[in-house]
Amino acid sequence: MNEFEELLFEEIGVDLKKQAQARSIDEQLLRSYKLISKIPAGKDVIWDLISFCHLFDCTFTGNSRTFFLEGQRSVGLYLLWMLQVADSKDMFEKMKSFKRTPREKNGGNQ
Repeated sequence: MNEFEELLFEEIGVDLKKQAQARSIDEQLLRSYKLISKIPAGKDVIWDLISFCHLFDCTFTGNSRTFFLEGQRSVGLYLLWMLQVADSKDMFEKMKSFKRTPREKNGGNQ
């Protein structure tokens, strides 16, 4: 995590490790997330899931489909949060190295 990100998290009072402890997250599970985020195939899967979950898209549709899309987005947020907790200092750098998947290039679900 760079100095700006550390200051930002400090400013808003976010302590990711404390949040993980509060949720009783198993250390082995965190190590697994960290490992998956380091290997190329793991990065491909992570980015595909994040794209599938509409994490960076508007999910408001004006009808009941919004609830479905928000459920998917919630899973994507959890995935991103777990990756951040598992390896907070390198997560933003790793996200820069993730490549776009065919799903993302085609606008979401295929």
